[in-house]
Amino acid sequence: MRIFLTNDDGASSEGLKVLWRHLQKLGEVSVFVPDTEKSGSSHSITFFNPIEVRRTKIDGEIDAYLVNGTPADCVKIGVKSILKDKPDILISGINPGANTGMYIRYSGTVSAAAEGIILGIPSVAVSVETSKVFHFDEAAEITLKILKEMEATGFPDNTILNINIPSCELNMIKGIKTTHQDVSKLDTVYEERQNPSGNSYFWMRSNHRTTDGEKGSDVDALKDKFVSITPLHLNLTNHNCLSRLKKDNKFENIRIK
Repeated sequence: MRIFLTNDDGASSEGLKVLWRHLQKLGEVSVFVPDTEKSGSSHSITFFNPIEVRRTKIDGEIDAYLVNGTPADCVKIGVKSILKDKPDILISGINPGANTGMYIRYSGTVSAAAEGIILGIPSVAVSVETSKVFHFDEAAEITLKILKEMEATGFPDNTILNINIPSCELNMIKGIKTTHQDVSKLDTVYEERQNPSGNSYFWMRSNHRTTDGEKGSDVDALKDKFVSITPLHLNLTNHNCLSRLKKDNKFENIRIK
């Protein structure tokens, strides 16, 4: 199996290193990561600046390409310009911090997987919930079990599997649930400060709203110590609204001239 491994945290990420070691059991792993932290970069790509790519060894053992771009850039350049063969699967992670609810919209981790889907590669995003101690080994073991199951049964077409894992010992995890994305939002606060010259600047502090999560959602599953697997697709069309608008001729009856 040809595996494309990426993230939004860069080469220093412990989650990437741990997952790389586990993925060696499945096949050949190619690593493409941003050269700096890119959390919150969503699906942005670089249009107006050149993108440099250089080879390196992470911790003296992991052959990797460092890309001075976004997670989506890493995927596009790696697949389209550097690798000779198309990967069989793309895995983005392991991200230290859950990508559930509206965090998904901002996540570079999930967006790297989304770029994989755009390029026709079965793609998975993996995150562990925020914790004082991140249990990356446990998360990697669970990820491998999921990948082996999907390899046997087949990956869904044009769909990201967004996996979120409780950060705890394996014996504390109750199981796996297939979930939907929670609707909880970020409560964003900008703290105003002053630099030595007396000019104001703003520092963002984002806190997830307190919520138990909708029943059956990714947030709800994590709260109850279940692994959450949420299938995500790229088509943002609200088909219920589309049908209603078409039925009512809401816009078609507007006279342009």
